[in-house]
Amino acid sequence: MSKKKADAKFDLISLAEYEKTAEISYVQVSDGSEIRILQSLTKAVKKDPFTLVLVAGWVSLVLGWDNFLLDAQKHFNILYIETREKGSSKITKTAEFDIERFALDIKEIFEFLDLKQEKVVMLTSSFSAMLVAYMLKNGMIDPYLSVFIGPIEKVPIPRSIRILIVIVPLWLSSIVKIIGIWWVKNFKAEDEEHGAKYARSIRESDPIKWKRASKYFAQRDFWDVYKGIDNRVLIVDESVDRLHNTEITQEITQMIKNSEYIDLKTNKNTHSKPMLDTILEYLKKK
Repeated sequence: MSKKKADAKFDLISLAEYEKTAEISYVQVSDGSEIRILQSLTKAVKKDPFTLVLVAGWVSLVLGWDNFLLDAQKHFNILYIETREKGSSKITKTAEFDIERFALDIKEIFEFLDLKQEKVVMLTSSFSAMLVAYMLKNGMIDPYLSVFIGPIEKVPIPRSIRILIVIVPLWLSSIVKIIGIWWVKNFKAEDEEHGAKYARSIRESDPIKWKRASKYFAQRDFWDVYKGIDNRVLIVDESVDRLHNTEITQEITQMIKNSEYIDLKTNKNTHSKPMLDTILEYLKKK
């Protein structure tokens, strides 16, 4: 796909309010691909504010974090990273989609921006918690605090869709999307609004990237990435959210010795002011 066509396609996605004021740019990483980032500087905190680095979950859109980001920018400098499986990335033909490559993207963005890691709060959700856990375990980053919302040990793609991803040609990808949207709405979403948000993420995903990433992640589990982490980690459960497994969240909490656990119950709470208040309270205690 040409750059002009890719840009035109992405422009069709309606903007979140945060996107309208954030500085949007691309960072070229070591394999030649370009990763989209959004940044804003807080005006309220005058002296050496923390930078909140938000890495959203699997195919999640900034729209799903809009309320949180609008509130959070009053307290933090913001860096929002869109991982390479999302429609916004500009990938090379030979781009890899394994966990090491996803982790390198984030590491190289940190290096490009020269972030002071002792003033970084990482905020992650499900898939991205797994990525950042991999980075912490392997010493790729060392933030002041990492927040894992509903961490997972594998990407929850149902067996039927895993098979379709492998055998269905790209021109039939719309069928896989329809099945995925139906599955989320009927079996996983906690409410209609939640289902609509995830459905839109699937609908606007890039079939080429999604297929390549899914073929790697759908066939593996990543329990090991949570073992041996010494960094400060706040683990946030969403016990009412059917898209996340509270037993897995609690098991991962036990694996990370320097972690604290809190249950905010719903996806809505973890993507809005209750999540922000939880982070601010944690920083105040430390």
